[in-house]
Amino acid sequence: MMKLLQGQLDELTPAQIARLEAELNASVDAAARLADVAPPRDGLVATLHETPTQHEWDAVFARIDSAVEPLSAEAESAERLKAAQRRRTNPYAVVRFWGTLLAAAACVAFALIWRLPAPPSPHDDWELRLSDHVVVERLEVFGDATTVVNFVDDQGTAVIWVIEPESPDQEQGD
Repeated sequence: MMKLLQGQLDELTPAQIARLEAELNASVDAAARLADVAPPRDGLVATLHETPTQHEWDAVFARIDSAVEPLSAEAESAERLKAAQRRRTNPYAVVRFWGTLLAAAACVAFALIWRLPAPPSPHDDWELRLSDHVVVERLEVFGDATTVVNFVDDQGTAVIWVIEPESPDQEQGD
């Protein structure tokens, strides 16, 4: 019982452990007395912070060094040759290269197109204007032109088309 109270659990033999379990199962007072007992903190901290000795570190590094034996010059050149052949014969390497190049070219083209102004319209003489938040109170259309109003949504957004009739010259050209 003294070894248990001192936290020396590793020193207990299997026979002592069996006798201790039997005693704790038989005696409620002994079990209650040991219910709140915890091993000493110093012993626990000491076991957690044990570090390997220098001899153990040397043995570990010796095993690592023996596992990695240096390649001879011939084996190293043969390995480099195999790696170069794998790079040359890898079909995905070509796809990756050209795919990357194509993506970069597309980005450059998109950046250039983004900066260029819009080409002039063939109907530059049209007075086509986009307006927002404008209330049209009156619309005058002259001649035989037709007016079409398309309501785009429920908030009153509309597109107003003014369509002039085709002249006889335009009908013959089509």
